[in-house]
Amino acid sequence: TSNGLLAETQYPNNKIPAIVNPVATYLFAHAELLPVPNRPANAGTVSTNDYQNAVTNNYLNNQGDGRLDYTLSSHDTSMAKGSYGDAYDYPSNAVIPVQFPLKHDYPFAMGVVDWIHTFSPSLVNELRGGYSRVVEDTETSDPSGVFGTHGDQLLGIGYPGTQPLAGFTNMYIQGSDAGSFGTDISAGTKTIDNNFAYEDGITWVHGNHITRAGAQFVRYQENYVSPSNLGGLNGYISYFADYTANYNCYGVGGVCSNGDGLADFELNKAEVALVSQATGPFGARQWREAYYVQDDWKVLPSVTLNLGLRYAYDQPMYEAHDKMSTINLPK
Repeated sequence: TSNGLLAETQYPNNKIPAIVNPVATYLFAHAELLPVPNRPANAGTVSTNDYQNAVTNNYLNNQGDGRLDYTLSSHDTSMAKGSYGDAYDYPSNAVIPVQFPLKHDYPFAMGVVDWIHTFSPSLVNELRGGYSRVVEDTETSDPSGVFGTHGDQLLGIGYPGTQPLAGFTNMYIQGSDAGSFGTDISAGTKTIDNNFAYEDGITWVHGNHITRAGAQFVRYQENYVSPSNLGGLNGYISYFADYTANYNCYGVGGVCSNGDGLADFELNKAEVALVSQATGPFGARQWREAYYVQDDWKVLPSVTLNLGLRYAYDQPMYEAHDKMSTINLPK
């Protein structure tokens, strides 16, 4: 229909007069980017599952580990160990070139230093410190190599500024089984987790008892950047099927009908256009501490009683630069 949403007029023969969206014009002219169907659509649909293609995903994980043990004296031994690696995945191709699958990178590292001091054969203390770091980086990929970070320029989309991610602005189509395509709005998320752990424990063997006591402290840091949930870094343009619907039909004997989001897309009748800036970096921080005591009491040669008490406290999470707040609503 034409003439807006209040006085719709049906297009002649119920067909849109022309395809005017520059994205649609470009893609329909390049069959290698938007291939024709290769199988029948699902029953009762126009295009659902009418194209199939094999997709290859690659998963790799490289890791190195090392450990060093050293005897300082008859009463002291130490140990240091560490690991470093990188796990990542990426697609070799997409189902169709205008869908840009996500790729992920997970570099990680950890290290531990341990010192054991023997006061006597019945009294031993162990002090340990450790660090771990895990990064999760989510980006978009363009296996076709056609669009890169100039996809919007190629398709005639007026992106405000320099396009940050590969692909092009997401075409968010509703009211149609054609589906959406373009850069995933979640691409561009990056999270860095750092954990610093400190622990001290003492073991005392006396009589029929083995008593252990100690304390643990963990400093937790999470730094992250997010594209938010409002449009994504490459943005999105939504087509809700309202411009090809017939809503103005009540009381005049007309027949109401839903529109089609793909037809709205071809007519370039968008309802919402959004683009997000990256939010962050945010720095979540927290201390976690715990204290414990445990006694293993050998009551009889065949009976051992295990007794223990542990106290733990997790500090409420806070943001390092006051960028986040927690609201305590009254009950």
